[in-house]
Amino acid sequence: MRKLHFFCAAFALALPVALLGCGGGGSGPSVDPTATPRPTTTATPAAGSRVLVVQLRDAAQRSVDGIVSVGTATQATSAGSATFGGVTEGTAKVSAEVDGEVTTGSALVKSAGTTIFTLTIAPHVTPAPSATLPPPPF
Repeated sequence: MRKLHFFCAAFALALPVALLGCGGGGSGPSVDPTATPRPTTTATPAAGSRVLVVQLRDAAQRSVDGIVSVGTATQATSAGSATFGGVTEGTAKVSAEVDGEVTTGSALVKSAGTTIFTLTIAPHVTPAPSATLPPPPF
């Protein structure tokens, strides 16, 4: 009878440990892949829309970094360039902010492929080249 009690007690102690795991690989909460946010890309435009690449330059035509807006879409540049997908064909209003100064322009978005538009910031703004600017705070 003692052997039976010992076996039952040992089984009762081992069962929760077996169910909980011992902290090795694969233990812990499972992740629902449908609930995990996935990054989206702007490189592929929607049907009937185009890609617009905005290059930001200073008066000496050097690449500079800043914040670029096309319509309601806004993003920071990387090496003086920002890519916007899903832009409608026609004239798009482009604006950029560098060192607190805003410069605007209009890009003619073509009917096929990618349009590259260079926006030159105001001549009185003299930012450092893009390689030396720190990233935006967001």
